[in-house]
Amino acid sequence: LPFVPGDKAAEQSLADLKKAAKKLDIILDIAIVRTSDELKSVLSKVPKDIDALWLLNSHLLVSNVSLFVESAINNKLSLSSGTSQYKAGVMLSYGQDPFRTGKQASRLGRAILNGTPPGEIPVETTDFFLGINLRTARAVGIEVPSAVLQQAGDIIR
Repeated sequence: LPFVPGDKAAEQSLADLKKAAKKLDIILDIAIVRTSDELKSVLSKVPKDIDALWLLNSHLLVSNVSLFVESAINNKLSLSSGTSQYKAGVMLSYGQDPFRTGKQASRLGRAILNGTPPGEIPVETTDFFLGINLRTARAVGIEVPSAVLQQAGDIIR
């Protein structure tokens, strides 16, 4: 689990992940990275006893998603994320989709620009979507159960 200290998004993502890991009795192996070169080094030397990779929400990490995908495939590990990166090769991601969130924000902005007072617009939250990349799943030797596929908002075949 590469982690960028000082990155507020990464810190919040890690805090959430730690809570979930504790409930599920999962041990997190956290590797501190501060640069792309450190990330490359960490992902090129994944310990053999690791069961999966997780991509935290962080500008540095997400901008290097291809390194995560390459490491997952080379090490035959599942790769998941709370960021919507399934189109870039992450096997499974659950989170908001920036494109859909942008459309939502545009719709709300248009209403305001057309004269609707902001206080009269109902509060909305962004939806979360399950995205699955079956190409990556096949490359790492994982068969995604049909029950999981049925819950996906998007599937890359």
